[in-house]
Amino acid sequence: MTRAVRAIPFVIALTAAAFFTFRATYDPDLFYHLAHGEHDVRVGLVRTNLFNPVFAAYPQAYTTWAFDVVQVTLERSLGLLGVQLFQWGLLTAAFVMLYAAARTKGSRAAALTVLLLALFVIEPRAMPRPYLVSFVGFALCSWYLNRQGFSIADSRWKLADWLLPIAIGVWSNFHAESVFGVALVFIGGISRRASWPFMVKALALCALATLATPYGWGLWRYLYENVSVPSVLRIAELEPPALASYPAFFAFLAVLVLAMASLPKRLKASEAAIVLVFGALGLRYIRFTPMIVFAAAPILAGRLQAWIDRGWDRRAVLATGAAVMVVTAPASPRRMIAAWRAGDAALAPPEYFSENAIDFIRANGITAPLFNSLNLGGFLDWKLGGQTFVDSRLQAVPPEFLVALTDAASDPQKWDVLVKDVNWAVVSLAKPNDISGVGKFNAPEWFPVFQDRAIEIFARRNPATLKR
Repeated sequence: MTRAVRAIPFVIALTAAAFFTFRATYDPDLFYHLAHGEHDVRVGLVRTNLFNPVFAAYPQAYTTWAFDVVQVTLERSLGLLGVQLFQWGLLTAAFVMLYAAARTKGSRAAALTVLLLALFVIEPRAMPRPYLVSFVGFALCSWYLNRQGFSIADSRWKLADWLLPIAIGVWSNFHAESVFGVALVFIGGISRRASWPFMVKALALCALATLATPYGWGLWRYLYENVSVPSVLRIAELEPPALASYPAFFAFLAVLVLAMASLPKRLKASEAAIVLVFGALGLRYIRFTPMIVFAAAPILAGRLQAWIDRGWDRRAVLATGAAVMVVTAPASPRRMIAAWRAGDAALAPPEYFSENAIDFIRANGITAPLFNSLNLGGFLDWKLGGQTFVDSRLQAVPPEFLVALTDAASDPQKWDVLVKDVNWAVVSLAKPNDISGVGKFNAPEWFPVFQDRAIEIFARRNPATLKR
């Protein structure tokens, strides 16, 4: 086989990662990660909510500090283009590791088919966030289980057996979803022919590795607090995926279930458990839709390989996978090329995040307490060094505050109480919603002082709020 043919998966990984990275991306969370990283580098790790004066002492149980530091270091040198290059590298690594995991159970054709089916499942979640590291981590766990894993017959440790707990420890400093990697290892080990002492020891080390961060138990507290978010505030990524918006996810799931059902005698308890657990997570939360492709890549590759071994033409299998990928793609290659963006134009599009508004705030020396739309909080944190009303770090303030914010959105009297100590308001015209403040800062008490297509700024009728 020629080197060119062997290079195809790597070319696909690099190309797909580039298309998914160098485009306009609306991601308000990016900016608070940059603000955190800036503070971590200049001052030290963030441990309280220093970006919000009302809840300045509220403890930050866990932050993705390692991701934030790497990201802001690249941003300092290359601007937001550096952030994109980091994303490109992580996505490429995730795709290559996904192919490697699938390759443990199937031929190149089977593994490449799995990769093609997975690409547009991952694409909607391709944003410059810490869970990109989790993509790589999940693929690594999947590869480990099927390449190394709990397959030895005794409890002797080899050098390679230390790879997983070390990887989990590093991963935990980048993103809290490392705990799901441990869950994948546990579920995947159910049907392995390994000594239970070895398996228990390995899993215990992996679980302990999640504590190997500067925040210790904070990672687990953070996850516990995350569970309550849907009951407090409606967040898009914590909603179930819709078929019309996530066709690739449902197509992958359908192909996976069909492939497993076609060969029932090959089904193992661990495989059924992996598909049930991670499939259910994806069906319940948009945020978790990519998990199934990493967890189940070897399972699907093994079934595809069985079809090929029984006489199916590998080119037909590959072509079918490519056809499903094309049908479920959100846009044509031509439109993807036309949407190519880099740097500020991609990650801080002016239709959502206004540099002119920041210049106005700086020029007028706004330091008084302000209200801001939730989606603008991270942007203000990064540009102005904090002192925002609220940002999209939903664990950065007590849940009671989020409840009060949503309640006040429908009650003018409660709203007045909520913003009674506020002298300025920075609201998002591009992303209005019930809690954005749009339409709530009216005369005679408030008057507009700045407006462009993205942001409107109001001041309370108090001469002290404007720099003379």
